Amino acid sequence: MNVSDAYKIYTSLRLHFTTDNYDIRSGIAPRRPKAGVKASFKKKLEVLMKQYNYNQDEFINYLVANFLNGNEWGIFENTGPEIYTEWKRVQESLTYTYTQDIKNLVFQVTKLEDAWDCSQGHPVILKEYCGKRCRLETLVILNKLYRFTTEVDEQLVLDPVWNSISRTIHKYSPFIKVEKDKFSMITHKAFYE
Repeated sequence: MNVSDAYKIYTSLRLHFTTDNYDIRSGIAPRRPKAGVKASFKKKLEVLMKQYNYNQDEFINYLVANFLNGNEWGIFENTGPEIYTEWKRVQESLTYTYTQDIKNLVFQVTKLEDAWDCSQGHPVILKEYCGKRCRLETLVILNKLYRFTTEVDEQLVLDPVWNSISRTIHKYSPFIKVEKDKFSMITHKAFYE
């Protein structure tokens, strides 16, 4: 991976996470900037690439973790590596994290579908996430398994809190790899056994 590749990756991910009209899954490359990469930005990218041994996957994951955290410009500062380390920790223990979040949900609702019921306002799943008792990764996995965001999107059309989180779920989704059978079993076991 060279600086030019790193810049394309950075630009694509930045557009993916910060705009509504670009989705990295579309396969369409973002428009090229009119000017070349500034020397100072190039230097920062080189330092970052070197820090992750020019490993493209590490570089992508680093950017994803920081963009998710709203750290768009701080990726070159001291907080960037800390955010990435925490993100990696969650990824490495995703099954455990998901299991704990699902067990917590069992205490809140009797049926899984009730977790995204909006008849009383914000659904339980949103309250748990906002209360930091449920991780974003759990929301993404549940959405991959049950497509609950479609239902909630229809019911909370003008809700700014939900709209922001729903957008984040969709933007983060391509970066969470899910063994559907495994996570379905965890969910089913917690709610129905």
